[in-house]
Amino acid sequence: MGNNAVIEFKILESNTGLLVLKGQLSNTTHDEISNAIDKLLEKKMENLIIDCTKVVYITSAGVATFIAIARELKKKGGYKTRIVKLNSEILEVFDAVGLSKRVEYYSDVESALKGL
Repeated sequence: MGNNAVIEFKILESNTGLLVLKGQLSNTTHDEISNAIDKLLEKKMENLIIDCTKVVYITSAGVATFIAIARELKKKGGYKTRIVKLNSEILEVFDAVGLSKRVEYYSDVESALKGL
């Protein structure tokens, strides 16, 4: 799959942006992810779902990207961030760095959309 993530950004119902990540998340993917988040903010989306179903590996820099996303959206006010389908190893890392307190986790996109 290569060293970089594949990133897709879609607009869903309920003023929600869907960021689909695939592959490996590292320092080389930070700018691309940040640009996708900027698009979310430009389009006045109120919610963000990050689909990690096909993320195979994440470095500490990739984790830092998620922390930066959560902080940025919190600063902008009112944004809900939901993460879909983290594998158990990545979830453990997110728990260890306190990211679990800033985002919600779901098993699929449909579940994440409920209640928005």
